[in-house]
Amino acid sequence: MIEPTDDRQHQRLNLNFEATLNRKGLDSSIEGVTKNLSQEGSLIKTKEWRRLKLRDRVLVSIFIPPTFSGQDATIVLQGKAAVARLDWANCEVALQFTKTLKQFERVE
Repeated sequence: MIEPTDDRQHQRLNLNFEATLNRKGLDSSIEGVTKNLSQEGSLIKTKEWRRLKLRDRVLVSIFIPPTFSGQDATIVLQGKAAVARLDWANCEVALQFTKTLKQFERVE
């Protein structure tokens, strides 16, 4: 589940949670699934990666299921991020959070 140690300050966990990205100018959310997640960012797999550009500012929502959180219902964590990389070959978007994941807001 945990990737090998690297230079990053925070470990990346291979966790697959549903996620949505919203950006000004988009008429609908971009849907995807996290491939990995850390306190500083996430890699999101999405067929809609072409709707984003490098350095776009997005509002990301990550849906944590009850099986992972131990809660009765899915928890939604929301925060701001910037597109750090677009991986066209794998249909992935790398996000860098503006605040750490633990500072994301829980929304209903």
